[in-house]
Amino acid sequence: MQKNKYLQFYLLFVLLLAILELVDNSADFINYNLPLFSVGITVLFFVFFFVNILAFLYFRHSNLSKLTLILPLYYIFGGLFTLGIGFFLSLNNLSTSSILQGLTISSITFSLLEIIFASYLYKKLL
Repeated sequence: MQKNKYLQFYLLFVLLLAILELVDNSADFINYNLPLFSVGITVLFFVFFFVNILAFLYFRHSNLSKLTLILPLYYIFGGLFTLGIGFFLSLNNLSTSSILQGLTISSITFSLLEIIFASYLYKKLL
């Protein structure tokens, strides 16, 4: 029972973060500034990176479906990939508006996929 409570909380938190990220990126796409909101989302995702390391370990040692490992691994590798892309673009002075707009569009797409997959897991596993 406790395992399902943690999984339920985790999936609801993933849904909430994906919706917030979708709002933030959609605002960026239409050039509507939400600086404080964006900083808050960034801090949440930074904390969530470490939560996902713990969630991966917890889900791996639980008797839950292996499907539960997908989202934590996605967020861990996605966070590392995003950090790498950010460093690469910054160090090489490649942060043009077209590249940033492309990254915003891809982030919107990934947010939608996160919402779909987290909803699927919620319905299937809980």
